[in-house]
Amino acid sequence: MPSGYSRDLQQIKNSIWSASKIAISALMVVNAMLKTIRVNKPKMKKALELGYSISLDIAENLVGNGTPFRIAHSVVGQLVQTASNSKKPLSSLSISEINRTMREFGLDGKALYKIIQEASLHSSLEKRTSHGSAGKSEQQRMITDRKRKIQAYRVGVTKRTKEVILAFENLSRKVKTIIK
Repeated sequence: MPSGYSRDLQQIKNSIWSASKIAISALMVVNAMLKTIRVNKPKMKKALELGYSISLDIAENLVGNGTPFRIAHSVVGQLVQTASNSKKPLSSLSISEINRTMREFGLDGKALYKIIQEASLHSSLEKRTSHGSAGKSEQQRMITDRKRKIQAYRVGVTKRTKEVILAFENLSRKVKTIIK
């Protein structure tokens, strides 16, 4: 900020207070929601299995077996389109459906069928290990880290609260000695 003029940000102050109130309200709603949420695990698992969340794993396996990523991406895209048109998950595609897609790309349908059958939600989450990923180990690490930070924050707030109370008590004593 330029020196000498202390009102440079006066026009933005109203927006900051308004945005702060909205953010605090939103956090209160999310907090209440998270305290009362009930997860229907069987329904959630079924929705995931009917989706195409293993498609990235299939593409990565193709790339790992020497297929260029651009081709692997196109292959998996075609397979997802085929499965979607048939209203079924990737794991339910038949070898003939896979072979039809593979002919266009000159790849082995049987090898891809095996890759698809081996891919699962569980194995997908086990493989994800990069920082911030959806992998089980990384999620556990992040939860532990957040809990540690929350605990440190609570300790800090408790310490500051005690300091403020002590400061008020000292101030009150000094005021009483002056008033007497």
